[in-house]
Amino acid sequence: MSDPHESGFPKPSRLEEGDQIGALLRLAGPREAIPADRMRRVRTAVHAKWRQQARARSRRVTVGWSMTGLAAAALILLGVRLVVRDDSAAPIARPELATIEVLTGAVGLLASSEPTGAGGDQPSGLSSSKIGDGIRAGDSVDTTGGGQAGLRLAGGASVRVDRGTRVRLVSDTMLVLDSGAIYVDSGGEPGARSLEVHTTRGVARDIGTRFEVRLHGSALRVRVRDGLVRLSQDRQSHDANPGEELTLDGNGSVVRRSVPVFGAEWAWAFALARPFDLEGRSLRDFLNWIAGENGWQLRFTDAAVEQQSLTTILHGSIMGLTPNEALSAVLPTSGVEHSLENGVLLIQPSAAGARD
Repeated sequence: MSDPHESGFPKPSRLEEGDQIGALLRLAGPREAIPADRMRRVRTAVHAKWRQQARARSRRVTVGWSMTGLAAAALILLGVRLVVRDDSAAPIARPELATIEVLTGAVGLLASSEPTGAGGDQPSGLSSSKIGDGIRAGDSVDTTGGGQAGLRLAGGASVRVDRGTRVRLVSDTMLVLDSGAIYVDSGGEPGARSLEVHTTRGVARDIGTRFEVRLHGSALRVRVRDGLVRLSQDRQSHDANPGEELTLDGNGSVVRRSVPVFGAEWAWAFALARPFDLEGRSLRDFLNWIAGENGWQLRFTDAAVEQQSLTTILHGSIMGLTPNEALSAVLPTSGVEHSLENGVLLIQPSAAGARD
């Protein structure tokens, strides 16, 4: 069937269409009113749905802020952890405990990467040493290559390291002797701190003294020149006085005997002493030094000679001289001479001076 508008009938306007719809609604009559109980159910359902959607939106906002806060906290925590990790990773400065002041032959320095205790980590690397090198806590001096070394501890004590020795500096008052021998001159100054030498066999503690500690196989030997040394093993201790030697063998037995405090067996220690700076010093200073280094007793024939030693000022150098050579070089120019017998250094007026 064809569209009537295409067959020539006029097309109605929008106003006419509205009148027609209104006429139809009027013919249909008024709508039946919605029951009140149905309206309440509809309103209740719509309100419940609205509350559910509102809560969902609130949770999304809260979760969003919470996730943002957690992310920020995680970043802060990560930053704190990074800072702590960086601080802990920073190397700890190890104090310098000694300086090398005398060297003969090849001497190695084993540097430790971390501070150590008496039973701590072993040193990490061997390097050649030279005069003036500092030795830090945990470092070891190694003379197994045939050299010898003289060290000056920060507290003033002198430590001489013999050939075939390895000794570790733990602190300014503790050394660990792994092998070989060391000679200690603690100075004996009032208030000086006691020095401990630890070995696998026992511990030697000094009270203002000069002494030698030597490991020989499974035996530990301690010799004392002056002062007092206490040798401890487990719960036992033994004191050694000047001129005494204690030997602790592998079975734990201790042998005590008398030894001279001067002579050829101590010569290696004198060879590693810091050279005496003669320039501007008094003759008495020189005599005290050379007598102490060699275990001699210093005596004067009379008070006038002793007073002369205090007022005589020296010049020059004794670098590289043996004790006898140093005495022969210094004393004649000071108007005195010496004799040495049984460890007693006797100073007297020179015969040439007496004749004049």
